Amino acid sequence: MKTSNSVSKKRIEYNTYIYTVAVMTMLARLLFIYSGLINTWVPGFVFLGMNLLFLFLLAYKIIFLQTYNKKNLFTIGIFLVILLISYSYTKYETLIYTAAAMIAMQNVDLKKVLSYTYKFRAVFIGIHTIAYAIVCKVNPGMIEFDYRFGDTTSRPRHNFLLGHANIAAMLISWTILEYMYVNYEKLNKKKIFALWLVNFIYYQFTNSNSSMIVVTVVSIFIILSKENKKIIDKIISGMSKYFFAFCSVVFPMLCVVYTSLSGPLLEAWNNLSYFFSGRLLYGACAYNISGISWIGKRITYINQKTYWNGNWFDGMVFDNTYILFFVSYGYIALLFLALLFIKSGKCTTKEDKIMLIACAVYTMMENYVLNSIFCFAIVILGKVFFTKINGGKNESAKG
Repeated sequence: MKTSNSVSKKRIEYNTYIYTVAVMTMLARLLFIYSGLINTWVPGFVFLGMNLLFLFLLAYKIIFLQTYNKKNLFTIGIFLVILLISYSYTKYETLIYTAAAMIAMQNVDLKKVLSYTYKFRAVFIGIHTIAYAIVCKVNPGMIEFDYRFGDTTSRPRHNFLLGHANIAAMLISWTILEYMYVNYEKLNKKKIFALWLVNFIYYQFTNSNSSMIVVTVVSIFIILSKENKKIIDKIISGMSKYFFAFCSVVFPMLCVVYTSLSGPLLEAWNNLSYFFSGRLLYGACAYNISGISWIGKRITYINQKTYWNGNWFDGMVFDNTYILFFVSYGYIALLFLALLFIKSGKCTTKEDKIMLIACAVYTMMENYVLNSIFCFAIVILGKVFFTKINGGKNESAKG
């Protein structure tokens, strides 16, 4: 006779298998799209098929493999309504895919899923790095460099045949973070430094500050977490819950107050915007032209040259995701995500918390974080939906 534990283990294994196949399918699709080696060789219908398979597998899991009570059905329903309304205005489908990945997290061993994805991405990046080195040596004229907007040094940024230097850096850094998360218990200072060094070497070519910052922050927090001191644990727990909410208020407010500042305050604001590579100024411009977006608003002038407040903008760039929600995707959706971060403390491990901090930090500098296939940390919030169901039994995602 099967025990309840064996049944539960098999259920987790099957749920994890379905989730892994879905994630790996979408990951392969996205990587192939960005790849300079593969993209032109894959027919469009193959990408469409991979997209449909991803959606089908997650729909199958959500409908047939998960259990719900009134509380989490209500929470999930509110979440979906908010994002669907936002999508109706913005047509940004990645939010819907990420929401599906979060909702499908019940009874999933996330570490096992990521043990496949980080290996696949590492091999993929390795192949492209070797191919890029060969092309640079054999036919350097084929290489197209990226340049940072406003960089007077004209320093070339290498993309390793992955579309853009920022994309390459994002893939490299989050592959490292996936490895750190999966192997958290085995990490020591030497391994952490070696991983940081790999990212630093790539940084010399991609010149992506955001990716360097997020790997450095995670490396420091993992090293500190190994000390097992209560004060450190409290800091990690507090930041994982409240830092995203804090930024959700601060960055939008910085956009609102810009035109009312003068003197030293304006100088400080400009210095802060410069530190964030002009991200605040783009947000202030969009807010003053279009105002706040509560439920979703399409920025129609995103690719247009715009003159505002003495500045010319060749197009709107919203790499700060907090500002992106505030002026386009909808501030209500941002506040809902902030609430999930606050609630996450009840159902997350120490390594979960560190990765949620990474998510909140990276959100200040990039919008890739909204794509859970590339930046996995946001799906950890899916645990919040299923913290207590089935008579109080914890059925949240494992790992």
